[in-house]
Amino acid sequence: MLSYLQTGIKTYFQSYHGLPIAFWQRIAVSFINNISAGVVFFLSFYFVKTLHLNIALAGLMISVYGIGTVIGGYVSGKLSQHIPSNAIAIISLLCKTLAFFALARFHTVNFLFVDLFILGVTTYGFKTANYIWVLTSCKSHEAEKFKTINVLYATANLGIGLAGVIVSFLGARGFEDVFYLAGILLFLSLIYFIFHLKTPIQFLSSIEHTAVNYQNKNKSQLKNIKIIWLVLFCLFLVGIIISQRSTTYLVYVHDLFPELGTKGIGLLFTINPLIIVLFQTFLASHLLRFNKILIVGIGALLMGLGMLMLTFSVIFSLAIIACVVYTLGEMCFFAMAQLLVYQYSREEDQSYNLGLFQAIYALGMVSGPALGGFIYHHLGGDMVWTVSGFLGLVCFVGCYYYKRLT
Repeated sequence: MLSYLQTGIKTYFQSYHGLPIAFWQRIAVSFINNISAGVVFFLSFYFVKTLHLNIALAGLMISVYGIGTVIGGYVSGKLSQHIPSNAIAIISLLCKTLAFFALARFHTVNFLFVDLFILGVTTYGFKTANYIWVLTSCKSHEAEKFKTINVLYATANLGIGLAGVIVSFLGARGFEDVFYLAGILLFLSLIYFIFHLKTPIQFLSSIEHTAVNYQNKNKSQLKNIKIIWLVLFCLFLVGIIISQRSTTYLVYVHDLFPELGTKGIGLLFTINPLIIVLFQTFLASHLLRFNKILIVGIGALLMGLGMLMLTFSVIFSLAIIACVVYTLGEMCFFAMAQLLVYQYSREEDQSYNLGLFQAIYALGMVSGPALGGFIYHHLGGDMVWTVSGFLGLVCFVGCYYYKRLT
């Protein structure tokens, strides 16, 4: 029994080995960026409870942040075709640092709109530029790219989870302390980033050029385009599903288990990043052997199923199981989806398509709350989770039909 445990632990930690030190430096800076991004989840509470703005205005401000993320992801990917992604990352970190410091000092409504837009643009501007640098610096084999994406995704969830802890401790003293801390961390990460820049270890070799090099070039390009747009379509629908967790999900769970109060919500929100941080990279190391498009479809299906299971969650333990199912889907979907978009893009389009990936995901996250809120108000919470399950099923059917493309 002990030998099995030792083997399991060894296999687990091996899933994190093999990445160059330059990648871990980028991952560390990304971790800081995601702590600050996690703070944004609590801004609506700050606007309503501290600044005494009405909830409609607070929601509109968060929507402006969402619009900024769409633009930031798209523009960063587009600019990376013409200027170094390092420059975009540095500018994004600098502007985001200043935006957090300013958020602690100025409280007028017009300023908050502008500041939240800047925060959205710079958050996804850095995120996209960082992904572009790391993936174009990977060696030619896809396993390294996939491992890097998964480690970045796991640390992103760890950063967002840590943001919740920071807000819990410092928020009672005043959100200004949270904003100052976020600004200081971003400034330190900016300095570290500048002084530890590494040139790309190895740009994509000829293997990248021939990864999808078939006898008929036109058919090959058409197939690659189908894969990319299939994944982006699924990404948009998944963005709508995920967005419910920060809107209708909170209300539904609280109404379903009022005796638990905010503790129930807090537990479910803790389970999700905890599982991802602990098992994302380990699980991903076993997924490359399967059909990649089908894994994307299964991931989306599990996310939709996890939401649909809420309609049957008559006891809290079932809600926990639903959360685990949803999280497993999330772990399968995102890293594989991003890898497919990158792998099947032409080399000159890879930066642009990674930016498009971030922008479409952000668009789903912006559209989802309005759609979910409308359905919840007119048809009830159960219909929201039924629709979420249907969206996951649509993704699975599309991926199952096109699985032969990979």
